[in-house]
Amino acid sequence: MKTILIANTKGGCAKTTTAMYLATALAHSSPSLKGVVIDGDPQGTATEWALRAEEDGAPLPFDVDSANRSNLQRKISSYDWAVIDTEPGEGKGFTDAALALADVAIIPTRTTAADMERMWATEKVASQHGEAIVLITQSPTSNTVDRREAFSALDAQGVSYFETFIPFRTDIGRAVGTVPGPKMHNYDEVLAELKEAMQW
Repeated sequence: MKTILIANTKGGCAKTTTAMYLATALAHSSPSLKGVVIDGDPQGTATEWALRAEEDGAPLPFDVDSANRSNLQRKISSYDWAVIDTEPGEGKGFTDAALALADVAIIPTRTTAADMERMWATEKVASQHGEAIVLITQSPTSNTVDRREAFSALDAQGVSYFETFIPFRTDIGRAVGTVPGPKMHNYDEVLAELKEAMQW
């Protein structure tokens, strides 16, 4: 079983979007495998996303379920892969339980100073449990300076990151309540990098 955690103590960094797009890419790349997104955020954004898609007659190609720290392992045990979406903030109980189970933690972040500051704190905790990889999200395609500086800072600290970045696109936000795609906005390339890094 493959277990991917999406984590960042800062809100607004595209955790749920990353979870749903990455899960869609996983489902499309391995249609014979059974997958689930675990909604660990009390706001229930992933759950609402799945309900809206089902009500519109186009259900997601994977299950979405909620969990708590006590039943998380049981909830994911019957699946071939799981993507775990976490809440913003410290989230000690659930996030710690998820980190203990995850094969890899993906830390989505924007390149602003405030976002990068919270990313460092999240990466420090996540890397103590296992593999942690930073993903630059919501990045203007033309703004290469900020990305280069972010990548240089990550290199300087020896932190793993995806060379692929997620661009800022309004239609990514519009995907809520639908099956993401057909344009995957680089999330399919992120999955390819992840498989290579993890030797999956």
